[in-house]
Amino acid sequence: MKRLLVALFFIAPQLLFAQSPNCIGAEPFCTGTTATFAASTNTTAPVGPYYDCLFTQPNPAFYYLQIDQPGNLTINMFSTPLVDIDFICWGPFTDPTTMCDSLTQANVEDCSYSAAPIEDCDIMNAVTGQFYVLLITNFSNQPCNIDFSQTSGNGTTDCCILGDAGQDNNFTACNSDPSFILESELNGAPASGGTWYDNSWNIISNTFNPVNGTSGIYSYVVQSTPTPGSSVPCPDDTSFLTISINPDPIIIFPLLNDLCTNEPPLILNNATPAGGVYSGNGVNAGIFTPNNLILGSNTITYNITDANGCSDVETQTITVNETPNVSLGLDTQIPCRSTITITPTLIGGAMPYAYLWSDGSISTDVTVSDGLIDLIVTDANGCIESDDVVITQDITPVATISGGGPICDDGTTTNIDFTFSGLLPWNLTYTNGSISATINNINSSNYSIITSNSGQYNILLADDPNACNADIIGGNIIVTVNPLPTPVINPDFYELYTGEEIALTAGTYADYWWYDSNDSLIFRNEILIVDSTLTTYLVVESDKGCFGTSVTAQVAYIPRVIFFIPNTFTPNGDEHNDLLVTIGENIATFYMVIANRWGEVVYTTNDINKFWDGKFQGKPAKQGTYSYQVDIIGTDKRPFNTSGTVNAIY
Repeated sequence: MKRLLVALFFIAPQLLFAQSPNCIGAEPFCTGTTATFAASTNTTAPVGPYYDCLFTQPNPAFYYLQIDQPGNLTINMFSTPLVDIDFICWGPFTDPTTMCDSLTQANVEDCSYSAAPIEDCDIMNAVTGQFYVLLITNFSNQPCNIDFSQTSGNGTTDCCILGDAGQDNNFTACNSDPSFILESELNGAPASGGTWYDNSWNIISNTFNPVNGTSGIYSYVVQSTPTPGSSVPCPDDTSFLTISINPDPIIIFPLLNDLCTNEPPLILNNATPAGGVYSGNGVNAGIFTPNNLILGSNTITYNITDANGCSDVETQTITVNETPNVSLGLDTQIPCRSTITITPTLIGGAMPYAYLWSDGSISTDVTVSDGLIDLIVTDANGCIESDDVVITQDITPVATISGGGPICDDGTTTNIDFTFSGLLPWNLTYTNGSISATINNINSSNYSIITSNSGQYNILLADDPNACNADIIGGNIIVTVNPLPTPVINPDFYELYTGEEIALTAGTYADYWWYDSNDSLIFRNEILIVDSTLTTYLVVESDKGCFGTSVTAQVAYIPRVIFFIPNTFTPNGDEHNDLLVTIGENIATFYMVIANRWGEVVYTTNDINKFWDGKFQGKPAKQGTYSYQVDIIGTDKRPFNTSGTVNAIY
């Protein structure tokens, strides 16, 4: 079964007995009348409102109610012929201009989706001035008329279709603005056909001319009318337009002086009131720039709009005069002790010209010897231009010599440096004390020769292209060639045993650099102490700053012969210390002889690992002291000899 939904009312004055398919065009409903309209078919309600119980909304008709007397209202609706109709009512609303956007669930007042051809909409506790929106739908989609009227309740609706005079507004104009229609400056959508009144409530035209109009509050009155079928008196609707007429600013734009094309840009700021905009030929951002493209008279326009938006415009002319072009030519160099006559070249400007030279003369030309020459030219329009030129006499050149000094006899060279201050190219003749040389057409102020020859160097002659001899500064530049040191390492070969060391030296020099066979620096002093195998060479620096390198020297490590023989042994057959055991290391050959006290040889051997058992000729030797002599050649190929005595004890 279909269910009740809310009814909504909207203020939008329309003719009674018409219908609207949407809320915006809703018709007013007067409770003192019965409204009848022909229901539409095959139409649908707009998307957006919350339709609550109306699961479908075919063939919609929107109406609005404005509450006059507070209380309850029951609106009865029925169709002819009797077919299924439905409704929803939304409200209450306080603002008819926004209520169509507020047809929400929270604002549903009543709703019905029943299958009945007769419906009742109940509005409870309505308050004066509130609005409701009522939507009636033809669910049956069959042609029919729908009647609706208030059947009970003490509340009533306003039965007037209010005139719309729009909304109040403030309007400001300048007294030079064009005429305008007063209604067009009201807010809202004022209806046409109303009456306008001035401050004194005199009827006036709706066309306002600011030129002769006055500031004030103007009233627009639109008559309200009763809805069809009612005869109640209805109030007028009035809106107010406050008009302020502001005076236009009055510009004072003084005359502008003539300008020359070479004068600096002119800041345009003499017009009053300030704050306006200047425009015209040569004007950019309020600055007038004179130039040759705008010679003659130029119109400058000044336009200002004040804080009220009112404006005025004035013009002035400014004349741009061509500045003469003055040229004294290029800077010139003249021979020594000579003069030159300078005649300017003048183009443009207005004749006659006035001349003023830097020496105070006012002639058309000037004769000078040297210096900065300046000319100021003023034409008939007062335009001023100037130029200057530098006249330079050839100066007496100056030549200097420097450099030289000691060098080493290892191919090292040194520079003899010459400088020349004067005209280029220049010519040079010099000597080293033994021979002389000449170089012509030198195109640089600086010239150097590279030499490894000793001697005393001097400038013989230096002159410029005009054969002007230079003053010579400096001389007797000495070049000395020093011999290279020849260090010899002493000793150049040495063999040493473990624990020994050798001091290598090569004499006295200013500095030393000892290197190994890998060219790695190993020491920086005069004497190198060596205690192991080393191949070395020495680089030295002499007190003249020259370097020399020795041949290599070698220090070789060799092993030392080690030999041990006891001083006593006991060849008594007890298997303890029965043999005369000798021990040695680093032995290549070995020979030992043992003799008794009478010098008789009792034992010999050339094998250190063979030991005397105390026997002589197969028999035990007598107890006593025996002498020995040992002759060894070590692995270092050096002889090693030792002798001594040994005791044989039984």
